[in-house]
Amino acid sequence: MWCKNLTLLLVLLFAGCGHYLIEPQQDPQKEILPQKTIIEEKTKKVIQKKVPQKTVDNVHQQAKTMVQTADTLFFEGKYHLACAEYAATLRIDPDNIPATIGLSKCYLKENKHDQAISVLKSIENKTRYSRYAPEYFFLYIQANTAQTNWDNIKLKKIENAYYYALPAYKKQPDLYYYMGLIYKAVYKYNRAKTFFSKVVSYGGSYKESAYEIICQIKELEQCDLCGYQEKLPLIPQISRADLCYILHHDLDIHELFQKNTYYDFKPQPQKAMDIKSHSLKQEIEAVLIIKLLGLSLFPNNSFEPEMPLTRADFAQIIFEIINRINPQALNSFHPEKYSGGIADVHPSQHFFRAILYCTSQFIMFPLETGEFDPYGPISGADALMSIRTLKQLFVQQFK
Repeated sequence: MWCKNLTLLLVLLFAGCGHYLIEPQQDPQKEILPQKTIIEEKTKKVIQKKVPQKTVDNVHQQAKTMVQTADTLFFEGKYHLACAEYAATLRIDPDNIPATIGLSKCYLKENKHDQAISVLKSIENKTRYSRYAPEYFFLYIQANTAQTNWDNIKLKKIENAYYYALPAYKKQPDLYYYMGLIYKAVYKYNRAKTFFSKVVSYGGSYKESAYEIICQIKELEQCDLCGYQEKLPLIPQISRADLCYILHHDLDIHELFQKNTYYDFKPQPQKAMDIKSHSLKQEIEAVLIIKLLGLSLFPNNSFEPEMPLTRADFAQIIFEIINRINPQALNSFHPEKYSGGIADVHPSQHFFRAILYCTSQFIMFPLETGEFDPYGPISGADALMSIRTLKQLFVQQFK
C-alpha cells in the first residue's frame, strides 16, 4: 500500500517540477517596459508632485497687475520705465494684448516708429475682430506716418486701418492729422488737404501744424519756379517723356533689365528725331535702349515726347515690363478669376489682361465707382505710386 502511495507522490513531484521548467508565454497584448523606462516614469511623477506648476489664471492675474503698473508709469510720463514694465509683462504672458499695445505707445512716444510697427504686427490677427481693434489700428496709422517707402499695397492697408479705427476716433483730430500726413507722402494732395481741414475745424494740438501744411501744399500747386521733380506728382496727365523720367529714376529700369534679363543692352539708343532739345532727352534715350513696345519710336522716327498717356497705355507698359523681367509671374495669372470686378473692361479689349493683372496686384486701382476708366488720364501721383509698387513687387519675387 505504501509502495503505491510513494509512486503517486513521485509522479506528482515530477509533474510539478516540469510545470516550473516550462517557459511561461508572454501576453501579446501586454507591453513590458524596460526597467529604465519604469524608473524614469516614477521619477517624473515624483518631480511633478514636488514642483507644482503655476496656473494660467495666476499668470494672467500677475500680467494684469503689471500692465496696470505700466499704465500708471506711462500716464506719469515715465515712458522708459513703462516700456520696461510692458516688456516684462510680455515675457511671462507673450499673448497679452494690452501689454503689446502699451509697449507700442511707449515706442511712439520715444519716436521709435519701426519698433512700434514691429510690435503691433505681432498681434494683428488677434486684435482685428477684438475690442482692442480701434486702438490697435489707430496706433498702426500713427506708427506709419514716419515711413518713406510707400507703395499702393501699404497705402491700402492704411486705408483699411482707418475704417477700423474711425468708429472710436471719429471725433479725434489726431486720426485725421495722421491720415493727412500719409496722403501727403503718397502725393494725394487733395485728400491730404481734406483731412488737414478737418483737423483745423476740430482744433487741438495739431491745428497749427495742419494749417501750415495746407498752405505748403497750395504753394506747391501754384509754384511756377519749382523743379520738375517737385511738380511731377501734380501733373494731371503724364506724357511719354514723363513716364521715361519715372522709369529711369524711380524704377532704375536700365539696371533692372541688366540684372534680370539676358539681353545685351549696349548704349546705342534708337535715333529719335524730335528729342534733341528736350529737357528729358537723357531719360528718353535710356528707356529707348530697353526697346519697350509701348515707348518705342513711331514709323517716322519720332518719339512724340509730349503725347499724353491713358490709364490703359500705362497698364500695358507695366505689363510688358513684367513680362520681360519675370514672365513666370504671368504664367500663373488667370484673368477669368478677376473679370467680374471691373465694369468697363472686357475680354475682347486688347488691354484687358494688362489691366486685370495690374489691379489684381494693386499696381493700379480702379476708380471709386468700380470702373477703371481705361481711356482716362494717368496722373503723375498715380504713376509714381504704381512704379513704387512694381519695384517692391520685383523685390518680393526675386527674394
